[in-house]
Amino acid sequence: MGLLAHLFSSCNATLAKATFIFELASDWIENADPMRRGCGYGLIYELSIDLRKPVLTNEFFPGCIDRVRSHFVNEDTWTRMAMGTALMGIGKRNKVWG
Repeated sequence: MGLLAHLFSSCNATLAKATFIFELASDWIENADPMRRGCGYGLIYELSIDLRKPVLTNEFFPGCIDRVRSHFVNEDTWTRMAMGTALMGIGKRNKVWG
């Protein structure tokens, strides 16, 4: 199930192209369900590689980094892997954070 959810929420898939991706990612990384949180971080990665969205300012991504820092140790392996992927995308977006 995890791999299917990952493919649906990242890898430039349909959900990653939705107009509401920013809101969905923000909601899902806060969700009680670890599968949703993992998918939320997959969407964060997709957001990090899209330089065309004006809502994605330099204020958004440091908050994601802080969230990963404070929640990483309490997450399951699959969610931690998704968090790591999001961090890699954020780091590639801005060398100051990388």
